[in-house]
Amino acid sequence: MNKNELLDEIGMVFPVIAMPDSIELKAHPVGCHECQYQVDYLEENARDKVVTGDIIRYLCMDMNCLSAKGWAWILPHYLRFCVKSFDPKDPHELEFLIYTLAPSDESVGERKEKLSLLSVEQINCIIHFIEWFRMDKEFNDYCSKEIDRALRF
Repeated sequence: MNKNELLDEIGMVFPVIAMPDSIELKAHPVGCHECQYQVDYLEENARDKVVTGDIIRYLCMDMNCLSAKGWAWILPHYLRFCVKSFDPKDPHELEFLIYTLAPSDESVGERKEKLSLLSVEQINCIIHFIEWFRMDKEFNDYCSKEIDRALRF
């Protein structure tokens, strides 16, 4: 699979959807200051706007604050961003997404919940996405354990 084929697949199975309401974005709706801070940022910078690389860079550090609806909303943007902007010298956003998709044994249940709104086609697309980046020798050497864990997950 080449870059354009992967982008086409992402476009077919991950339609861009509207950003969910604030309460639906949060993984921990009541009393979590981290989730509230993230939602406040998104309301100011992403509501009714184009999702930019700056927003992806902000979110990549803590996707755990997003609910399953938040994941369903951001993944179309995040996957496209990683494919279009991949720089093996600075794979920061991709690296954090792979880490997030390669949960520790303790986090498997929570991660499955985050992905629970995705279709089989979308999950297969994520697998193709991970496999595509595995073909980059430098990135695979850097994150091979995480890539393997993400593919097993």
